[in-house]
Amino acid sequence: MFPKDELRMPNLLVISGNYSCSSVCQNGGECTGPTTCTCATGWSGDTCTLAICTNSCQNNGTCTAPDNCTCATGWTNSTCETATCTNACQNGGNCTAPDTCICVAGWSGATRRRQQRRRRRQQLQQPQQQQIQKQLQPQQQQPQRRRLQAQQRRRRQQPQPQLQQRQRQPQQRQQKPQQRRQHQQQIVSEMSDHL
Repeated sequence: MFPKDELRMPNLLVISGNYSCSSVCQNGGECTGPTTCTCATGWSGDTCTLAICTNSCQNNGTCTAPDNCTCATGWTNSTCETATCTNACQNGGNCTAPDTCICVAGWSGATRRRQQRRRRRQQLQQPQQQQIQKQLQPQQQQPQRRRLQAQQRRRRQQPQPQLQQRQRQPQQRQQKPQQRRQHQQQIVSEMSDHL
């Protein structure tokens, strides 16, 4: 209370010429003058309603009391920097964001248990797969064998003159360019004779 002539201001309680602002100051703040509050440690603002958090609130958290954050869904701790996972991460996995686990090497899945099941399934399936592959190998090789055998039969059945003709063809191919050159030279010489 401060002695003074009657003063009328909003949010100010007037009592017979003296004024008081104690009802306006919140969270332990003291009225030190007309519309002036001196706030307790950890609070600020005109009426001491704004909490002060030394370390700022993370991940959309809100400072609601001195050094105390109210965290958004999926986050916890005094500054909301720790993610929460509804299903806890297993086998050394870390919860890095709400309901998100990061796995250690050799593990996968939402909670790291799926990897164990997958490994077991693979171990059970491996002998079956190997057995199937062994059965398929002869079947896959049969068409190749048949083709080779058919080619060999055809070669044996070809008459000898055809083989000799095939051997002569490369020689004939070599002779053709020489014949062309000779023919061209002959045409050139005939043309020069006419001139």
